[in-house]
Amino acid sequence: MSLPEPIRREYPFKLNRFTLNSGFQIQYIDYGDREKLPTVFLHGNPTWSFFYRNAILAWKNYGRCIAPDHLGCGLSDKPDDSQFSYQLKNHAENILELVDSLKIDKLNLVVHDWGGAIGMTAFSSTPDRIKK
Repeated sequence: MSLPEPIRREYPFKLNRFTLNSGFQIQYIDYGDREKLPTVFLHGNPTWSFFYRNAILAWKNYGRCIAPDHLGCGLSDKPDDSQFSYQLKNHAENILELVDSLKIDKLNLVVHDWGGAIGMTAFSSTPDRIKK
């Protein structure tokens, strides 16, 4: 997928795709120092990972930055509600699938709006995975 130049200047990240067990794909940023503790940035509505672009650019030297677009948002697939149930539990499971696929055991979590509910639900049974 190619982004328009004005957006590309503001969002200079490699576009990564992850296929969920459901078959749908989410887009995510994976940027920064991979040897350091990752920080997962979860956006709210109606935004996408673009919301965190400046924070990621500022944080990249301090750690790995992961910022997915939830299904239905940003550059991720946008299934209709007959194909995907846009419920909190399902978004949380998508985040866990992505984080587990990246083999991330411990992380910092930054959340905004709906991303807070998704992040807290995703890690509610394993809060020890979150450092900050």
